Amino acid sequence: MPKHPVDTLSLVADVGGTNTRVALADGARLLTDTVRKYRNADYAGLETVLRTYIEDEDGVDCSAAAVAVAGPVRDGRGELTNLDWSIDFDAVARATRAERVSILNDLQAQGFAAGMIA
Repeated sequence: MPKHPVDTLSLVADVGGTNTRVALADGARLLTDTVRKYRNADYAGLETVLRTYIEDEDGVDCSAAAVAVAGPVRDGRGELTNLDWSIDFDAVARATRAERVSILNDLQAQGFAAGMIA
């Protein structure tokens, strides 16, 4: 029996220059027991981090993925300011098997989240 429901949860990631934090969300609710931190220097790129996370979460099948990047995002492609990683829609979709993918700047992500503060 799978640890998580199939094709229901969203994968959310915050990609910085040093670490990437990844978690699962059920709608607007972050599942705090799924938060994991990965040291970027240990990985070739975000795709390998996300694949590791999926494996760490027993092969979770996500319906969507949202990735916030510490750097500019243009035309669905993020470039990290302090790390030589390029993040694009296809790599995130491949790694997560998510049907819907968003890549946005981390400050932009904070702006979207501001309305959730109680």
